[in-house]
Amino acid sequence: METFTVRSILSHSTEELWETLPKRFTIQYDDGVSAETTKNSTLFTSLYWDLIRFYPNINVGLKHHLDHHIRNTPYNSGSHRAILDEIYVSIVKEYRLSSPTLRDTLDRMVFEVNNNAYNVLSEKLARYMTSVDILDFIEIADHPPIVELVNKASDEKAVNDLSNQTLKIIKTDPALAHNRLAIAVKNKIVKDEQVVQCVAMRGFTTDVDSSLFKYPVTHGYVRGLKTIYESLVESRLGAKSLLFSETPLQASEYLSRSIQLLAMALERVHYTDCGSTNYMEYLVQGDQFDDYGNLVAKSNLPILVGKYYLDRDTSKMKVMQGDEKHLIGQWIKLRTVKNCIHPDRHGVCSVCFGELSQNIQPGANVGHLCGSTLGQIIAQLILSTKHLDKTKIVRHVKIDSHLAYYFRTDTKMDKYYLRKDVMLNEYYLEIPYSAAPDLNDIIDVENVTFSDIARNTKIETVALYNAKEYKEFGIKVDNMTGIFSHEFIDYVKEKKWTINLKGNYVIDISEWNSNYPFIILAKKEFSNYELSLEMKDIIAGKAEGRRKRNNAAMANEALKSLINLINSRLDVNMAILEVIMYGAMVIDSETFDCRLPRVDDRQGLGVLVETLTNRSMSGIFAYQGLAKNIITPKSYFPLHRDNYIMDVYVEPEKMLKSRGLL
Repeated sequence: METFTVRSILSHSTEELWETLPKRFTIQYDDGVSAETTKNSTLFTSLYWDLIRFYPNINVGLKHHLDHHIRNTPYNSGSHRAILDEIYVSIVKEYRLSSPTLRDTLDRMVFEVNNNAYNVLSEKLARYMTSVDILDFIEIADHPPIVELVNKASDEKAVNDLSNQTLKIIKTDPALAHNRLAIAVKNKIVKDEQVVQCVAMRGFTTDVDSSLFKYPVTHGYVRGLKTIYESLVESRLGAKSLLFSETPLQASEYLSRSIQLLAMALERVHYTDCGSTNYMEYLVQGDQFDDYGNLVAKSNLPILVGKYYLDRDTSKMKVMQGDEKHLIGQWIKLRTVKNCIHPDRHGVCSVCFGELSQNIQPGANVGHLCGSTLGQIIAQLILSTKHLDKTKIVRHVKIDSHLAYYFRTDTKMDKYYLRKDVMLNEYYLEIPYSAAPDLNDIIDVENVTFSDIARNTKIETVALYNAKEYKEFGIKVDNMTGIFSHEFIDYVKEKKWTINLKGNYVIDISEWNSNYPFIILAKKEFSNYELSLEMKDIIAGKAEGRRKRNNAAMANEALKSLINLINSRLDVNMAILEVIMYGAMVIDSETFDCRLPRVDDRQGLGVLVETLTNRSMSGIFAYQGLAKNIITPKSYFPLHRDNYIMDVYVEPEKMLKSRGLL
């Protein structure tokens, strides 16, 4: 077998190699490593090696070849990006292209090389193009192992497991090796969940209020929806799509604007190291699963990519690559945006921000970029509700040590039972009035078995108390609240209740039968709109909570809460979320000092409307309440105001002079 050095291959154009390379040969790389390869994979790689032909001084290794990225997986839609990433990083390091300005030529070439590869491959491979038709779908739907999976999916666990098992068969079963739909799945050209819904079953789905329907849709789109129930349930998907394209989308876009206005106070990235030794302690976590094997929390390693942390062994700064599994379960010291000590109050150094700073072009407002990035992702998810709708996973009750003394659950883990000891010790049950404001109406229903209690009760917390103690418990799991069981409603109808001084229901449970559940977990799926609402609660806050938010500890907890919330649904780099939360921070909201705080300043979280007003009146021009704020005397009292990027629209000459532009 012939051997070629990588430099001899680089000395020829891809067009020349197309005519001269043998089908199989060996490449010897710059580091002395030799690897057997093929003509096809090298021709593909050579299209991207045009970057190396222009920047020849890098040490070319196997990692720059397609073979390195498809050793254990087929070629897919991300393979070319993997090659480009390796080449790009190597060039940046070798040629010390440490800022976006220095990388202008390289960035332009990446675009040109990628475009050329698309054109060349489209022409050269035209005769190999194929398509997928209904016969490919039918072959998979009728495949015996798939049929067996669908027939056995009779309980929640089986339905929840069906998706992964179906995909495993499609990707690994030799009988489907030549099926064009299976090839598309393996090459990541189509969305896995949508394929499962076509060839296997639709699974659990939700109503417009995100409540899960009791029974799954047991047919897929290939076989068709066979029953009236399935057709009616499926119709709600269209209704949900229409609903989310109106008010929820508008609310999400408005939140996005608010976040951008807050974060825009952080204007610049300085490509230097401020040398800060103020770190944030952060726990690295792996994937977390419930007792049914369902993924309930993703690893936070992917969102840490590019962040700098202090290595405990060497006491030197390292960059997170996303594959540091040895750090799982450990607390690490992270450099963060809010702890940057660069003298520019409206800037952050590239080390505290992280390697993502390399993607920010000169003149771009870093806060606006981060705010619009997050807002765009959430708005697109809400707009694409119909197309992104997946088989819903049912969550389960988790009884921790705090709850275990008073409550138990059953094998399905979706119900709360009171333990017998609770009744023996003469406890009373306290339920917030807001959890069941229509309880009187429910009691008037003759047969509650046929009523939808979930629409009348939404229990997040309960309390148990007797003469000796008072204990409060959280019932809510994710966004799923508790509802009274039919048996408990019948019990309350008979025994009645009282109202205490707090205005809450008090129920004597001394005669309750502990063999029955008293609260059932409502089946709901966490929607992207609800994600935006929870995000708003963390970032914006309310005026009545100003004092509670006005401290550094709250700012730290809010950042961690936002990271955990977003990471539960999306993959958004931590640096983006840091910038957004830093934009929401103030020096002291009680004295209306809403400047961005530095490390040595007092720090706290502001209330969004107050922060925008007191940071600079110009931001209100793009928000709300303009007339009210202009005529309110207190708008002119705060003395602690910094220049704000939108001030140029109010006092253009003054602002341009301050920035040396006039």
